[in-house]
Amino acid sequence: MGEQTAILEIGSSKVTVLVGRKGTGGSIVVDASSECRYAGFLDGKWVDVPSLSSAIGQALSEVESKARIKINSITVGVPGQFTVTQCKEVSVNFDRKHKLTSDDVTELHDSFPLPSDPSLILIHSQPVYYFTENERKMIEPVGVSARKLGGVISCMFALKSFTDTIDSILKGLGIEEYEYISSLLAESLLVIPDSVRDRYAIIIDVGYLVTDVAFVRGDGLLRQFSFSLGGGHITNEIRMRNSIRYSYAESLKRKIVYNLEFGDRDDYEITVAGQKKGFAAKGINANAEKIVDKIIRVIKKNLELHDYPKNTKFYLTGGGVALNQGARNYFARRLAENIEIAVPPIPQYERPDLSSPLGVLAMVLA
Repeated sequence: MGEQTAILEIGSSKVTVLVGRKGTGGSIVVDASSECRYAGFLDGKWVDVPSLSSAIGQALSEVESKARIKINSITVGVPGQFTVTQCKEVSVNFDRKHKLTSDDVTELHDSFPLPSDPSLILIHSQPVYYFTENERKMIEPVGVSARKLGGVISCMFALKSFTDTIDSILKGLGIEEYEYISSLLAESLLVIPDSVRDRYAIIIDVGYLVTDVAFVRGDGLLRQFSFSLGGGHITNEIRMRNSIRYSYAESLKRKIVYNLEFGDRDDYEITVAGQKKGFAAKGINANAEKIVDKIIRVIKKNLELHDYPKNTKFYLTGGGVALNQGARNYFARRLAENIEIAVPPIPQYERPDLSSPLGVLAMVLA
């Protein structure tokens, strides 16, 4: 069994801490986990930093107790709203033809012209694909004979405003060793098969307050965009339109079946003040679809700004919408695209709301 590793994934409504290790046959074993809600973030800004700090401290403490360990080092997943992706073609030439080595690949990645912006911290340099002087594209160039190595390289940066905040919180909790990786990249590598990524794919992660979209190819992201709309906005719409508590609205949201026609007598039933109460399914669906349609309009508007191959596979994940029945069909019909629900290929954890935290853990253990 592998050595235990701790990760911290920061979503738009909760933080998740996992302790896991490699199991037999390359499997992933989760030894302990904890989720703690906090005030979240919107438009790349924290709603309440003390709430974030308290949630991280509580989640770490709970996991340490469950796993009976002391966490001294941790890998932090950076949310999409706090990352920037730059993708460029670069190349290096050699004096003679030779079998390419890992040092040659490193030299190629190091040739990427990094921005001088001090607000950006490099966290990834990932290959979309490589090529040699004959322009043949490949995923693994080591061992290939060539006198030129080129590639489309995806560099991802974390915003220093994010890392400064998390640095301070972790140091205050006594954790001195930590590193950052992109949650969006990590989940893409986990839930999208290699064979699909080698061609092209688009992932849509609808979270609680934020939706992230990334164009994925090879082992990198070509581009990404993020906006502040998610499952929590659906809950709030139901709350306002039905004049009920937020907790009741959240319960109703979880019962929604999209892409289904309801009659006037069809209800969603929840427990209100200890009593079963029905709410018109047609009305609740209309409340939810108002927000989902807004999310889809923003996605479509951004997709129209970029070219992507016909028959590109789309993947819907995250806990904001993908957990509901009919969500895949609803998005597929509205976007007129081939969409699948993406879940971690890990037994007992095959849920779209776990794609991001398990993606971070899987990337660390790879």
